[in-house]
Order: sequence, then structure tokens, then C-alpha cells
Amino acid sequence: GVGAWRQVLNYVSQGALASLLKKARGSVNQPTGGEDTRFFANMAEYTTVNADRLRDVITPEVAAEMQTILSEKFMYIKKVYLHYARGPVGASDLMSADEMVSLMESSKISTKGNTKQLAETLIARVKSSGSELMPPSPSSMARLSVDVSTSPRSSRDSQQGGCCPSEFIEVLVRLADTRKGEGTIVDRFEGVLDDIIYNANAMDVVEFRKAVYSPLMQSALNTFQKSLFKIYKLYCGTEESSRNKNSMTAKDFQMLASDCKFIDSVMTRNVLQSLFDGLQDEEDAGGDAEMSFREFLEAIVAVGLFKCPHPLYPPEQRMKQFITTILFQRVRARHPKVKL
Repeated sequence: GVGAWRQVLNYVSQGALASLLKKARGSVNQPTGGEDTRFFANMAEYTTVNADRLRDVITPEVAAEMQTILSEKFMYIKKVYLHYARGPVGASDLMSADEMVSLMESSKISTKGNTKQLAETLIARVKSSGSELMPPSPSSMARLSVDVSTSPRSSRDSQQGGCCPSEFIEVLVRLADTRKGEGTIVDRFEGVLDDIIYNANAMDVVEFRKAVYSPLMQSALNTFQKSLFKIYKLYCGTEESSRNKNSMTAKDFQMLASDCKFIDSVMTRNVLQSLFDGLQDEEDAGGDAEMSFREFLEAIVAVGLFKCPHPLYPPEQRMKQFITTILFQRVRARHPKVKL
């Protein structure tokens, strides 16, 4: 259980977890002293499953299995948590109920009933375990039917205080417990993590731009740059209220996506808006933000890699496939007179 996990962490100073370290952060270097101690201390926040606090749901053996899964997915889970916990809903770096709802909706995590109510109830349940352990209840749904208004911390307090990373993990365990009839709770927990990792919008713009401006990707884009600029200009200023006919507004970008049939149940208008906002330079962000041609190319790469996700093809090849077989063909179908 928790004691065993802490014992594992004690081996950090001896370098006993070198292989796990390399896997978790994609490094080929061996662990070194204080830097790795800090790394693992941070890692523990996102990978510790407290079997005592969750004793009404899981056993210590199950907690150990979940910790193994979390250690393998640590960097992804951390990135998603930080992205949503620092969202526009809450001012702190803790995850509020509203931010949890946003994460669940982006992750396509289906729930029976009201998603917001479930998120508030889960967080209230986790917060209620803060000062003392709650006794187990006969059924999962009975455990989750906590009266938010009378729980030790109300919904308002839960949102104000928010969930720290370790509490966030506890919320995910309890969320998995609500998904009945889908294998063991370990299977359901891993399913929740996979839904979050593969569907949640956690854009790391810095890392993304490194990929966009790699020599191979730039070579692929340069091949089609003139045609891509024509498309960019074609959709600039389609919004009547646009102040600048030489740059693209969010509505212009949405129109291109609509004409090219990019919008579906996964790549929704909200996802496209998040993409548009995420690629804005900090000084350009705001209600009247407009997309430069450089940012437009970055957006095309993001959409292209999303629409052509073949894992065995290099990114630049997937981009070429997307541009020639999807983007150009659909723009031509919508605008027959445009020569690309």
C-alpha cells in the first residue's frame, strides 16, 4: 500500500529507479542526486494512491497496481492536471469542480446524470476525507450520493480550495468506481486515464512549436506554402466585422473548418477555439485576437496530425497526406475557381 510505495521512493538516492526515471521523462541520462530527488518527490504527488483514504473502494494490493499504472503515465497526467487546474475558471493552481467538469467533458468521459453534480460530489467526498477517514458504505452510488450542502466541506468550499494533485488522483479512482460493468476497478481506472490522456486538450505550445519548426516539417510545409497562403487569404476577413482583412479571426478559422468538414464529435468548435486561442502569441491574446499566417500554419499542422493520426507514419508524411488529400480537395470542392 502507501507504506510500500514510500519505501520504493526511499531508493531514489541510491539510483535504484533509473529505468523508471528514463521512461517517465524520456531521458537517457542516469539519475543524479538532488535533481532526481525533487523529480521523484513531484512524481509521488501524481502517482501515490492512498489505500487508507480509499479503503471503501480499493484494497492495498489494488492501490499498488494503480500506482504502477500511474508511474508509467506520470508525465501525461501531470501535464493534463496543470493545464486544467490553471484554466480560466479558477485563479489557483488547484483543480476546482468546474475545471474538473471541463476536463471530463474534453476527455469524453461519459457519466450517468449531471456531470457537474458528479464532479462536485466526487470532490466533496475527497475533501471530506481530509480530516478523518469515512467508514465504507454498502454501495458505490450510496457513497457518491453525499449531500454536497451538508458535507464537511460544501461545494463552494471545494471549488475555492480545489484539489491538489494527490486529491485529483483520488477523484479519478472514485470516478472509475462509478463505471460499473467495465471490468475490474483497475481496468476502469486505466480506462479513465487513457480517456484523459488521449482526448483532453492539454496543449504544450512550446513543445508543439519545436515539432512544427523541425527541418523535416518545415520542408514539407514549404512545398505547399504558396497554396496554403492562398487558402489563408481566401478566409481572411470573411467575418463582416473583421477590422483587418489581412489576418484571420476565430470565426474565419471556424468557417474554414466548417467548409472542410473538420468539425465532428471529437474536433468540436470548442476544441478549434481552444486551438486558435492556444496558438496566439501572448501579446496578441484577447477578445479581438487574430491569427497570423505563421500561426495559421501551426494550426494546420495541429489539425492535420489530429486528422491523420497513423502512428507508423512520420509527422511530415502525415502532414503531406492531410494537405493533399483532405485540405486541398475540400477547399477546391467549396471554391472551384481557386487554383491550389
